[in-house]
Amino acid sequence: MNKILIVLTGLLFVVSGSAMHQERASSALVQNDIIYLSNVMGTIAIPADTLIISVIVQSTNDNGTTASMKNAAAMDKITEALIDLGIDKDDISSGQLTGVSTGQSSNVVCNTVNNKTICRTESSSKNVLTSTKSVNIRPNDPSFVNKVLDTVNSLGANVSVLGYSLIDQDSAKAKAKDKAMENAESIAQNMASQRGADLGSIQGLVVCREYIIGSDQLGMVDVTSVIDVSYALI
Repeated sequence: MNKILIVLTGLLFVVSGSAMHQERASSALVQNDIIYLSNVMGTIAIPADTLIISVIVQSTNDNGTTASMKNAAAMDKITEALIDLGIDKDDISSGQLTGVSTGQSSNVVCNTVNNKTICRTESSSKNVLTSTKSVNIRPNDPSFVNKVLDTVNSLGANVSVLGYSLIDQDSAKAKAKDKAMENAESIAQNMASQRGADLGSIQGLVVCREYIIGSDQLGMVDVTSVIDVSYALI
């Protein structure tokens, strides 16, 4: 077989049937009958097994020490209730973040004297102490999540969703790697066919990076593996 050198940059797309799969490599080259593919990505979406929430407690007492003690007592009560529901103590952050903000309000007060009405605006400000604590909810089951949210709300706290996560990340990353390998093989097979050759065995494989991010699908996470791989041409 003649030795050839071809460098491709940008994105490689492989069309299979009527669907286009975004199987791509940031670069690909053929040298000495070896196909080299760089940064081939494989991404899978799987259900998250952990929901991460922030529990928010606020106090408007002008005395900072009193407000802090009030928030701490409320958080302790919430923590106990969450543990009673079955949430592991280690899934509740041991510390809490605290911040102070100032809220202003105004009221118009009118009095009538001798058939004449006089109005004035009274303004007041309050310091709002906000304390937050993160909680991992496992399992990420709708009925259990609703029970947790109802419990927190019933104790006077608010909740915001921080994101989703996985306990078994190794298994998910392995599946994403398999997807990246599948994409790489499709790219390499297409390149070999264009040259009238057959695709041989894998000559080298490196996992460059792996990461997990929130998915566009509610309750899911996207797990991605990025690899460099080389194949022999036969």
